[in-house]
Amino acid sequence: MIRPQVVSFLDEMLRSDDNVRVEQVTVGTSGPATIDAFAPPNQEYIVLAVRPGGRETVFNPAPNRIVESGDVIVVMATPAGRHALERRAR
Repeated sequence: MIRPQVVSFLDEMLRSDDNVRVEQVTVGTSGPATIDAFAPPNQEYIVLAVRPGGRETVFNPAPNRIVESGDVIVVMATPAGRHALERRAR
């Protein structure tokens, strides 16, 4: 194990009672918005990356990055966080 802390973190994430998982949410037709407006800071999720319309993935996107319909947002989220983002995505 080259990165034991990372492996430990991932193992803890998978075994957590919070059921934190890496998920994807596709932005719906609600129109362009910033990451901060679409996924404001929250304890239930962390935005990891954006894949705009199938183009190159942008890791750790800035809060003012624009997301549009069809963009995929990759998050680490609890089930409640994922559901909240899915509601916003519609």
